[in-house]
Amino acid sequence: MSIFQKISNILNNFEKAPSDGKQNEPAASWLDDLYEDTKPQATPPEPTSVQRDYAITLLLNTYGKAKPIPKQYPLYYSRECSLINPETLHYQLINEGYLIPSPLSDLLGSLKSTELKQILQSTDSKASGKKDELINRILNEIPSQDIQHFFDNQTPLYSLSLKGERFVEKHRDYLTFHQYSNFGINVHEYEAAKDACHSDCCEEILIYIFTKKENDDMYNRFYHDTLRQLYDVIGSRKNALQEFLIEKYFDLNYLSAMQWITDIINNYSNKKDALKHVYETQKDCNVITVDDATYFFNHVESYSPSMVHYVYSSYPLTNVIVSHNDFIQLLDDMSISNFFDAKSWNSYFLLQLKKYLNIK
Repeated sequence: MSIFQKISNILNNFEKAPSDGKQNEPAASWLDDLYEDTKPQATPPEPTSVQRDYAITLLLNTYGKAKPIPKQYPLYYSRECSLINPETLHYQLINEGYLIPSPLSDLLGSLKSTELKQILQSTDSKASGKKDELINRILNEIPSQDIQHFFDNQTPLYSLSLKGERFVEKHRDYLTFHQYSNFGINVHEYEAAKDACHSDCCEEILIYIFTKKENDDMYNRFYHDTLRQLYDVIGSRKNALQEFLIEKYFDLNYLSAMQWITDIINNYSNKKDALKHVYETQKDCNVITVDDATYFFNHVESYSPSMVHYVYSSYPLTNVIVSHNDFIQLLDDMSISNFFDAKSWNSYFLLQLKKYLNIK
């Protein structure tokens, strides 16, 4: 909120003051609110050694091949690495020899093909071919001092030194870990799991983490969806399919709606009205889709009906709306049909919900 908005709110509060002259707040409160944004903020903690190594790996990988010092850095340096000033670290890496002025091959690689052709044309050399061919021709046919002339007035560009390359290679799994930043795992949690499961494979480490989380919160759909994705990446198709079936089991039984049904009932004087409200909120929800059918079809070689039995026995629900026989029938339909009728199945499952809630 801007200071002008705060002043406006303060004036509005004075206008709404009680007629007996009493203030709604202590006298100093509005001044505190007004200057809240100008109060000194707590200094954020310095990055730990693990966070610093993570930040260095990301920075070297991003700015390690004919890249200038940027004017602005991505927000993930502060979010994931607690690094408030990446530019300072960037210059440190240059001073410590992790980054060096880019060699001619990297400088040429940063140019467009049209720019490379202009260099060749300026020396009457052949100016046709693919980009790699153009770069090799320039390096082989034009003296290096003449090539350097084209970059004299350019912003300095930096590339990885051998020292920088070795650092990135040592921490290469951090680059993969960064791709999964939306999973909500911090680098300290990741490092602890790496030590515990004795693996350098990022996906295996994350599977270890989310398996532990799922053991503590077995009905958390996000954990199962995350595990499914990770199992698919490492090629563990049967485990991926098992997680997929658990997700669909939750969806078909409207688990998310059932989890807050008690709260809804408490907010309604009439229980029937509350149950009807639950039903109405689910009418437009598709618990099964054509994409689900495609996924299952692509993993069908790993499927056996015993996997459905495992889901029903290992994840018991208070409100079971879809029988395990119906679930198996659904999967059979998904495995043989070229044109899976998701609409009819969703109508059927919605009807089962309506019967379960005893809605007329």
